[in-house]
Amino acid sequence: MAAAPPLAGWSRSAPLVSFLTGRSDLGDLASRTGPADRLTMNRHTKTAIVALAVFAAMVLIVMLAPVGFVAWSPGQTVDLLGESDSGPVVEVDGAQTYPASGAILLTTVSQTRADASLRFPQAIMAYLSAAHDVFLRSDVYPTGVDATQATASDLALMDEAKTQAAVAALREAGLTVREAPRVTRVRVSGPSNGILQPGDIILAVDNVPVASVDDAIDRVRQKSVGDVVVVSFERDGRIESPVTIQTVPSSNDGRVATIGVTLASEFFFSPQVTYRIDPAIGGNSAGLALALAIYDRLTEPDLTGGLQVAATGAIDARGRVAAIGGVNEKVAAALAQGAEVFLLPATNCADLTAPPDGIRLVPVTSLSTAITVMEILTRPGSGTPLPSC
Repeated sequence: MAAAPPLAGWSRSAPLVSFLTGRSDLGDLASRTGPADRLTMNRHTKTAIVALAVFAAMVLIVMLAPVGFVAWSPGQTVDLLGESDSGPVVEVDGAQTYPASGAILLTTVSQTRADASLRFPQAIMAYLSAAHDVFLRSDVYPTGVDATQATASDLALMDEAKTQAAVAALREAGLTVREAPRVTRVRVSGPSNGILQPGDIILAVDNVPVASVDDAIDRVRQKSVGDVVVVSFERDGRIESPVTIQTVPSSNDGRVATIGVTLASEFFFSPQVTYRIDPAIGGNSAGLALALAIYDRLTEPDLTGGLQVAATGAIDARGRVAAIGGVNEKVAAALAQGAEVFLLPATNCADLTAPPDGIRLVPVTSLSTAITVMEILTRPGSGTPLPSC
């Protein structure tokens, strides 16, 4: 008996759907695909899967690997007119003080630590944010500087800022501050080695009193190289006998006389200023805010008039305000804390990327101009215009 012919459009390798629909293309394709072709397709599939897996692994590595950048973001704020667990954040003893209202906010920047790493997604997000900045790691942490050294440097800057702020505020409030040059280093090969010591306070050069580092340096430089100078000094609170030191050429300019010491300013004042601030906060940008808080404690009427005021800027003993870093992050931190006014160094106005609404940005160049700004702000209707960034 002859075998019945196959049904039209159907083959043993065709799917049932082909038989039901009457389409034979899938069946034909299957019937034309042999074992070698299927092996090739399997190899292509496996290759694609492996390639995707390798790509995914590479993306994951890139996403998780540390990158050579450091991010700045808005940090904490501290109300310098507020109270800590152990007393006022800024306290002045030994002088008449007055109550203060409002707030003077110290603003900070949160920075990637020297011993921490920034991941690629974090760097991208920080770069795209107006309130963040991204820098090359080498620009923030020089090669060879570890976390301990970086922290120590920042804390030393903060200590110096506290001293400079106190001196500037006390002077602005009319209190007496004595300044004198202090020896910080004696060059081993210099003429003062074995005669002067670090910590000595220079009182006079050639019997002429000196009241600052510049005074002392100028007196020595009036001499010719090889001349001798008579130096009067104080050591450990006791006035020592004057000493004679022969000048030598400066390493920077052989025509200039020097005695081979490094000097820094030492300040003497009777009021004692105590700071109860997070000891982890470093840098010198708190200077202006600290000076304003001290001045507010020492004077009346109240400087802030109840306003929430934030401030940033380095300051020196003469009250001059200098530029700082991270101004965009500090403005964002102040705004988040509810500050109404932000005082900043005039030279930092150019660094603002997108000044936000809701806070008044006022540039200043000195402590005295910052105080004038506050007096204008707390006297409604004065009509005195204020600069802005």
